[in-house]
Amino acid sequence: MLEKDATIEKIDVLCVGHAAYDLIFSVAQHPGVDEKIVATAFSEAGGGPAANAAVAVARLGYQAAFAGFLGEDVYGEKHWQELRQNGVDTRWIIRGTTPTPLSAIIVKPDGKRALINYKGACKALAADSIDFSSIQPKVILFDGHEPYILCH
Repeated sequence: MLEKDATIEKIDVLCVGHAAYDLIFSVAQHPGVDEKIVATAFSEAGGGPAANAAVAVARLGYQAAFAGFLGEDVYGEKHWQELRQNGVDTRWIIRGTTPTPLSAIIVKPDGKRALINYKGACKALAADSIDFSSIQPKVILFDGHEPYILCH
Protein backbone atom coordinates (compact mmCIF):
# COMPACT_ATOMS: atom_id res chain seq x y z
CA MET A 1 0.00 0.00 0.00
CA LEU A 2 1.31 3.43 -0.91
CA GLU A 3 1.65 6.22 1.61
CA LYS A 4 -0.58 9.24 0.98
CA ASP A 5 2.30 11.39 -0.24
CA ALA A 6 4.02 8.67 -2.26
CA THR A 7 4.77 9.55 -5.86
CA ILE A 8 2.95 7.66 -8.58
CA GLU A 9 5.07 7.36 -11.71
CA LYS A 10 3.16 8.40 -14.82
CA ILE A 11 4.35 6.20 -17.67
CA ASP A 12 2.91 6.29 -21.19
CA VAL A 13 3.60 2.61 -21.97
CA LEU A 14 4.63 -0.17 -19.60
CA CYS A 15 6.09 -3.04 -21.63
CA VAL A 16 5.94 -6.34 -19.74
CA GLY A 17 7.59 -9.53 -20.88
CA HIS A 18 10.63 -11.04 -22.52
CA ALA A 19 14.11 -9.62 -22.98
CA ALA A 20 16.92 -11.46 -24.75
CA TYR A 21 20.27 -10.37 -26.06
CA ASP A 22 20.50 -10.78 -29.83
CA LEU A 23 23.58 -11.95 -31.74
CA ILE A 24 22.84 -11.11 -35.39
CA PHE A 25 24.70 -12.72 -38.29
CA SER A 26 24.26 -11.49 -41.88
CA VAL A 27 24.66 -14.28 -44.44
CA ALA A 28 24.35 -14.68 -48.21
CA GLN A 29 21.99 -17.64 -47.71
CA HIS A 30 20.79 -19.74 -44.82
CA PRO A 31 23.02 -22.77 -44.30
CA GLY A 32 21.84 -26.16 -45.46
CA VAL A 33 22.03 -29.38 -43.49
CA ASP A 34 25.57 -29.95 -42.17
CA GLU A 35 26.76 -26.84 -44.04
CA LYS A 36 29.13 -24.28 -42.53
CA ILE A 37 28.99 -20.75 -43.92
CA VAL A 38 30.75 -17.50 -43.11
CA ALA A 39 28.80 -14.44 -41.98
CA THR A 40 29.32 -11.26 -44.00
CA ALA A 41 28.53 -9.04 -40.99
CA PHE A 42 27.81 -9.28 -37.29
CA SER A 43 25.96 -7.03 -34.87
CA GLU A 44 24.53 -7.38 -31.40
CA ALA A 45 21.76 -5.63 -29.51
CA GLY A 46 19.13 -6.05 -26.87
CA GLY A 47 16.03 -7.83 -28.08
CA GLY A 48 12.83 -9.54 -27.03
CA PRO A 49 9.34 -8.37 -27.95
CA ALA A 50 8.54 -6.30 -24.84
CA ALA A 51 12.05 -4.86 -24.49
CA ASN A 52 12.10 -3.89 -28.18
CA ALA A 53 8.69 -2.28 -27.83
CA ALA A 54 9.89 -0.22 -24.87
CA VAL A 55 12.83 1.09 -26.92
CA ALA A 56 10.53 1.92 -29.86
CA VAL A 57 8.11 3.81 -27.57
CA ALA A 58 10.97 5.78 -26.01
CA ARG A 59 12.46 6.61 -29.43
CA LEU A 60 9.05 7.98 -30.45
CA GLY A 61 9.30 10.42 -27.56
CA TYR A 62 6.98 8.77 -25.04
CA GLN A 63 7.75 7.65 -21.50
CA ALA A 64 8.38 3.91 -21.62
CA ALA A 65 9.16 1.38 -18.90
CA PHE A 66 10.19 -2.25 -19.23
CA ALA A 67 9.27 -4.93 -16.68
CA GLY A 68 10.89 -8.33 -17.00
CA PHE A 69 14.07 -10.25 -16.27
CA LEU A 70 17.73 -9.68 -17.13
CA GLY A 71 20.59 -11.75 -15.79
CA GLU A 72 23.51 -10.33 -13.86
CA ASP A 73 25.85 -11.31 -16.68
CA VAL A 74 27.60 -9.49 -19.51
CA TYR A 75 24.57 -9.74 -21.82
CA GLY A 76 22.13 -8.59 -19.14
CA GLU A 77 24.36 -5.62 -18.37
CA LYS A 78 24.68 -4.68 -22.07
CA HIS A 79 20.92 -4.93 -22.50
CA TRP A 80 20.18 -2.91 -19.34
CA GLN A 81 22.60 -0.16 -20.46
CA GLU A 82 21.02 -0.09 -23.93
CA LEU A 83 17.54 0.28 -22.46
CA ARG A 84 18.72 3.16 -20.26
CA GLN A 85 20.59 4.85 -23.14
CA ASN A 86 17.35 4.81 -25.13
CA GLY A 87 15.41 6.47 -22.30
CA VAL A 88 13.54 3.38 -21.06
CA ASP A 89 12.72 3.34 -17.34
CA THR A 90 14.39 0.21 -15.96
CA ARG A 91 13.18 0.29 -12.35
CA TRP A 92 10.83 -2.66 -12.90
CA ILE A 93 13.50 -5.04 -14.20
CA ILE A 94 14.35 -8.03 -12.04
CA ARG A 95 18.05 -8.93 -12.13
CA GLY A 96 19.24 -12.38 -11.09
CA THR A 97 21.99 -14.94 -11.34
CA THR A 98 20.24 -16.94 -14.07
CA PRO A 99 21.88 -15.99 -17.39
CA THR A 100 20.11 -13.58 -19.72
CA PRO A 101 18.31 -15.37 -22.58
CA LEU A 102 20.20 -15.22 -25.88
CA SER A 103 19.08 -15.28 -29.50
CA ALA A 104 21.15 -16.11 -32.55
CA ILE A 105 19.57 -14.49 -35.59
CA ILE A 106 20.67 -15.38 -39.11
CA VAL A 107 19.57 -12.78 -41.69
CA LYS A 108 19.73 -13.06 -45.49
CA PRO A 109 20.07 -9.99 -47.75
CA ASP A 110 16.34 -10.15 -48.57
CA GLY A 111 15.52 -9.81 -44.84
CA LYS A 112 14.36 -13.38 -44.34
CA ARG A 113 15.68 -14.70 -41.06
CA ALA A 114 16.04 -17.72 -38.88
CA LEU A 115 16.09 -17.29 -35.11
CA ILE A 116 17.27 -19.53 -32.29
CA ASN A 117 16.37 -18.45 -28.74
CA TYR A 118 17.98 -19.98 -25.68
CA LYS A 119 16.37 -19.32 -22.30
CA GLY A 120 18.44 -21.82 -20.34
CA ALA A 121 17.26 -21.99 -16.73
CA CYS A 122 15.11 -18.83 -17.01
CA LYS A 123 11.62 -19.35 -15.70
CA ALA A 124 8.60 -17.05 -15.65
CA LEU A 125 8.73 -14.52 -12.83
CA ALA A 126 6.49 -15.10 -9.82
CA ALA A 127 3.31 -13.05 -9.47
CA ASP A 128 4.71 -11.04 -6.56
CA SER A 129 8.19 -10.46 -8.01
CA ILE A 130 7.50 -6.89 -9.20
CA ASP A 131 5.65 -4.23 -7.22
CA PHE A 132 3.60 -2.14 -9.66
CA SER A 133 1.91 -0.03 -6.97
CA SER A 134 4.04 3.04 -7.76
CA ILE A 135 3.34 3.11 -11.49
CA GLN A 136 0.31 4.33 -13.41
CA PRO A 137 0.78 3.51 -17.09
CA LYS A 138 -1.60 4.82 -19.75
CA VAL A 139 -1.06 1.62 -21.75
CA ILE A 140 0.29 -1.82 -20.85
CA LEU A 141 1.89 -3.88 -23.60
CA PHE A 142 2.02 -7.48 -22.46
CA ASP A 143 3.88 -9.88 -24.76
CA GLY A 144 2.71 -13.05 -22.96
CA HIS A 145 6.18 -14.24 -21.89
CA GLU A 146 5.66 -13.29 -18.23
CA PRO A 147 2.19 -14.73 -17.58
CA TYR A 148 2.12 -14.25 -13.80
CA ILE A 149 3.51 -10.85 -12.89
CA LEU A 150 0.42 -8.83 -13.83
CA CYS A 151 -1.87 -11.19 -11.94
CA HIS A 152 -0.79 -9.95 -8.49
